[in-house]
Amino acid sequence: MPLQAQALGKALGEDLTLHTTLCRREAGQFQKAVKTGETVVVACTQEKRLFSELAEQTEGAVSPIRFVNIRETGGWAREAEHATPKMAALLAATRLPEPEPVPTVTYNSEGRVLIIGLVDAAERAASRRTCRQFFGRCHAGHDFCPRPGPCRG
Repeated sequence: MPLQAQALGKALGEDLTLHTTLCRREAGQFQKAVKTGETVVVACTQEKRLFSELAEQTEGAVSPIRFVNIRETGGWAREAEHATPKMAALLAATRLPEPEPVPTVTYNSEGRVLIIGLVDAAERAASRRTCRQFFGRCHAGHDFCPRPGPCRG
């Protein structure tokens, strides 16, 4: 994956330092950065756990850390050499505030199944399913049996 630090920095309006072994030999640079109080962006979600633990163990670490996956999301493709704008956009997105938590909803399905898709395909899928296929045994009278009445699964 070709990283063009200067082009990325220009797109983001800042000077970027390219690290290739930040999780190994250059870990001291990460520890130094997390002591500054400035947001630290790590473009390697693969090592998120390692960096989080390293920050916890670093005395004086006060910087918030944001992680972004530019390798799988932006850089590994046939067009990787042209991925700099996409990588810049992914890095810029780390500057956005964290989204508000979404409330969860508890739902008890009571044996119902929702099939989503184009009408013809969804109906074919629904007609092929029986209680036996969903549960491994027949449950007479479930709403999702293909025919009314007892399941003939």
